[in-house]
Amino acid sequence: QDEVACVWADWDAWSACSETCGGGQKRRGRVVERSAENGGAQCQAEVKSQVAPCNTQECDKGCVDAAWGEWLDWTDCTATCDSGFASRTRTLLVQANRCGKPVSGMREDFHVCPQLPPCIEDRDCVLSEWEDWAHCSCSCSGVRERNRHIAVYSAANGTACLTRALKAI
Repeated sequence: QDEVACVWADWDAWSACSETCGGGQKRRGRVVERSAENGGAQCQAEVKSQVAPCNTQECDKGCVDAAWGEWLDWTDCTATCDSGFASRTRTLLVQANRCGKPVSGMREDFHVCPQLPPCIEDRDCVLSEWEDWAHCSCSCSGVRERNRHIAVYSAANGTACLTRALKAI
């Protein structure tokens, strides 16, 4: 009689998945199709069954709308005087699925910082006191004059010295 070697059968078809979503398992197996006979080669030790993951997608929860998370704290103002702004942000907390609605509204919010002091304080012009009258320019029909100067220049919205004399004759 002829030697007959052992032969493994082909793999069976995969079984149905144990779950329809959220992760399940499927199985398949195989058997020895023909055993060794008359001193033929024995089957190699091989795997008889396999398990594989299936339907790993998330279970459908229906339509899931996107949603914003909470606003973070306001930032410090961008300036310490005159005009500046502060901002705050928020992140996407829930991503919409294929049929859900996207978020609405802004990811970043800004506002003008209220009641900042002016960077340059308002300051009115200040003139010095009048100097003494100068000597007369000649002994007959001469001219005498006296002067003053700007001691403090105006700043910001302060009153300028433009309408006030610096020289008297």
